[in-house]
Amino acid sequence: LYIRPFMMGLNGGTGVKPAQKYIFAIEASPYGEYMKVEDAEDKVTGIDVKIVRMERPSFGKDKVAGNYAPTFPLKVEALDEGFNDILLVTKIGVIQECSSCNVFFIKKEDDKFIFRTPSTMDNILPGITRKSIITLLKDPEIQKELGVTIELMSDDRLNQNMIQNMDGAFGTGTAAGVTKIKRFQMQHGENIIFEDLETYQLIDKIYNLLQKLRRGEVKGYEDWVMEI
Repeated sequence: LYIRPFMMGLNGGTGVKPAQKYIFAIEASPYGEYMKVEDAEDKVTGIDVKIVRMERPSFGKDKVAGNYAPTFPLKVEALDEGFNDILLVTKIGVIQECSSCNVFFIKKEDDKFIFRTPSTMDNILPGITRKSIITLLKDPEIQKELGVTIELMSDDRLNQNMIQNMDGAFGTGTAAGVTKIKRFQMQHGENIIFEDLETYQLIDKIYNLLQKLRRGEVKGYEDWVMEI
């Protein structure tokens, strides 16, 4: 269930001044998969993402329409080229987030998985799904349930050049849930395609864990869910 409050002024006329009367409403709508990913247990699947240069606005941390509108021209262009989404990076290549969700990267080592995600600076939305995933992955009991050891890092200088050294990636958001990313196209045209099946099986486990959490079925996290 996607719950989106909104408000608008009711006074007519022109002029730069606050309205005296407002209407406040809450839109509540069910949704399916925001970005469809093929189901497969024996191969890596995920969406295709184009990396583009764009400085997030200073209010990027806020859930407002102006946070998304500037990405529309770049995203429409990417959709026309066959991509599912875009990843926004600064002029010096620092990773911010996708057009509509936060992003995580995974590096597999011998005895653990290292998760890295851009820190929520002033221009990056502190998504509730991002926060939920971080909290869950830091929990030793959750790691035990997933059957892996996880190290999680939040970086404010995560650069696009490190993507080629990663083993997987996914986006997180209220509607996106946990969306696997299979391919990134760099700004110079190089394609980085992830192929490590074990990493993507772990992402699937995390997605299933999130779905269980939303149904109040994860022990110790029942109070995260409100029945409506």
